[in-house]
Amino acid sequence: MEINIDEIYEGSPSFQLKLETLQESQKVLKKYITGVVKTATQFIKAAEHLSDIGDKFVNCIFGYRDLIRGELTTQIERKLGEQIMSLGKIIQETNNNRRTSFEQIKILLIDPMNDFVNGDMKDAKLAGKKYEKMTSDLQSSQLRYLGTSIGKKNEQKNEQVCYENEENHLLQRLQLVTKLHAVREKNKFEFVQRMLAVLYSQLSYYHQSYDTLNDFQSEIQDGTVILEKIKGKYNSLKTKETEQIKTLKKRVVHSRKTKSKDKKKLTKTGYLFRKTGGMVKDWVKNFFVIKNSQLYYIKSHKDMEKRGKMSLLLSSVKNSTDLKRRNCFEVFNPTSGKLILQSTNPEETRSWIEVINNNIEKLLNSQQTEKHSKDSIAWNEKTLKTIYDIPGCKKCVDCGCENPDWCSINLGISFCIDCSGAHRSLGIQISKVRSLTLDQLSQDVLELFKSAGNEKINDILESNLNPQLKNLIKPNENDSVEIKSKYIQRKYSKREFIDEKFKKNKEDLNKMLLKAVIASDFNEAHLSLILGANPNWQDSENNNISAAHAVINSDPLILELLIQFDVNVCLLDSFFKMPIHYAIDNSNLILLKKLLSYKKKIYISSPNPKFLNAYQYAKKLKKTQVIQIMKKMIPKKIIKKLINQKHIKQTDEKSITKENNNDENNEDNEDNNGNNENNNENNKDISKDNNNNNNNDSNDSKYIDNDIGDGFEIITIDKNEKEKEKEKEKEKEKENKNKNENND
Repeated sequence: MEINIDEIYEGSPSFQLKLETLQESQKVLKKYITGVVKTATQFIKAAEHLSDIGDKFVNCIFGYRDLIRGELTTQIERKLGEQIMSLGKIIQETNNNRRTSFEQIKILLIDPMNDFVNGDMKDAKLAGKKYEKMTSDLQSSQLRYLGTSIGKKNEQKNEQVCYENEENHLLQRLQLVTKLHAVREKNKFEFVQRMLAVLYSQLSYYHQSYDTLNDFQSEIQDGTVILEKIKGKYNSLKTKETEQIKTLKKRVVHSRKTKSKDKKKLTKTGYLFRKTGGMVKDWVKNFFVIKNSQLYYIKSHKDMEKRGKMSLLLSSVKNSTDLKRRNCFEVFNPTSGKLILQSTNPEETRSWIEVINNNIEKLLNSQQTEKHSKDSIAWNEKTLKTIYDIPGCKKCVDCGCENPDWCSINLGISFCIDCSGAHRSLGIQISKVRSLTLDQLSQDVLELFKSAGNEKINDILESNLNPQLKNLIKPNENDSVEIKSKYIQRKYSKREFIDEKFKKNKEDLNKMLLKAVIASDFNEAHLSLILGANPNWQDSENNNISAAHAVINSDPLILELLIQFDVNVCLLDSFFKMPIHYAIDNSNLILLKKLLSYKKKIYISSPNPKFLNAYQYAKKLKKTQVIQIMKKMIPKKIIKKLINQKHIKQTDEKSITKENNNDENNEDNEDNNGNNENNNENNKDISKDNNNNNNNDSNDSKYIDNDIGDGFEIITIDKNEKEKEKEKEKEKEKENKNKNENND
């Protein structure tokens, strides 16, 4: 089992598996050699059991031949195996004629094999232990170095120690493999050579066995030639070791000083540190692989299962700036979630990001060439015409490339495929990327585009860009993806090019958004969101209302804008009302439908007994049209749950009021008479809530989500709130008892 230099350098799990196999084979080899030596010693000491011990000795030889049979791959080595078989047979024949040669056996066989075991094999074993220790030291130094905050005094020292340990670890790995190979190759001739020497001694001691041994003499001569050739292979291995050490040293230095060419590369392997989840956050070193447009990792050579598989289609990757650790990057996938990884140097980080982006671009390009249905093509052509008619949208908003076919549905801008990767890496909280040719944009999104567009957005985000330097700073369509990505990061994430008049603190932006929504000012609302306003901020000075509450009396297009920025439509204000309650108050059927279809969440319980869920609230106000819409859009089983809503202090599930029972019976009768449209409305695929709750939310609006199917989720109060309510009730009961006792 040969291990080449590339495997040694990479140190992959497959290499570790081969290394462990070599080490295990050495253990077994030592066992057999020790058996041979032991039986030979017994052969000397126990002459009376000579024949029996001799048979064991021969069996050990045959066992040894079976052991190395798989390693004898060449014709010369197979002849060596045949000689071992013949050797055993001759010893078996001459076993009873060797009583006077016991001392010679010790000198010619036992001592050299002991030297081999205690010398070469022991050295290989010690090298293995040293390699294990250096592996542990390397990982510790890497963790210590990577965990050192940037700018600390001991940063350079830890870095130097880390790099020295890496180089020493690599050299020790090579030495270990070399020693194991040396033991294996030397073993092929050492044992046979000693046995041949014993046979030479037998010729002089046992004349009566001369004929038998004489027949084997030609084979002995052939074996000598074979041994010389195998010895030559062993000697060349030692020469190659020196050359490989020099090559590896140059390779280590070269890999740290030069940039790898990953512009077109689609595959990559290597060790990365992975941030684990759970209660205790930790960093674990795993072997990661990018292959067939998938990212996965392997725990170790003992567990080769492909774990954490993540399709790179619709994924995004970016440098992580939120962590204080160096060389970190994030990979996000809507299905698999977020993966935070760390490499050992900046060049490796850049290389991983480059390869991931190459795969994403390839997948998107391949999908773009697929055939679409006639209806889809017609729709997309209409969409493109609508977008291109908006001022500035016929060219990429960032590099000016003609006919862009990608867009951001929350920013209302269009861009080319090169810039789409950079926008995807910004994260959906900044830019929601969609394809103008692969995705079908809703009419509401198109209306949002008409109110935004490339020119308007650039007037904001490039408002402070010096016209004289604009051509030098802003990329053009011929610039590399890397240049475009850096510019897009500066423009959208860091907002480096906006005018001073747009720069506001977070609280002012939040108030600006709320004020704009109340005034139905789309442009001002969009501006505040682009600049970083929180769509879920609640005004504690104004009854805890949020933008979603205020939009009820505003333009429906502003609600679409808030939706594209992931607004939470389930926040409660100081009156225990959600936005849907105000839509019911105003009989705003358009916004009611949009709210029901957007998140499909129903707030079913509250610690306040005055709270009514949306359906109960509509029943109380006798909003007939609202009730009909809700019955069409909400499944029947959920309507029943809404009718039977109980508050936190009503712990007995059987204590449902007669009024609720009557309502349920009435609703059953109404549903049986018609309304079979429910199923058609309820099978729409609605995206799940991102749960972007603001820290300013009151305690009354805390909740947990329970998926009950049909795309709907019932939102209930948090357990801690329930326990608080129970404690308050117990305290009131105690106070009442004390009052009664005092009155008595």
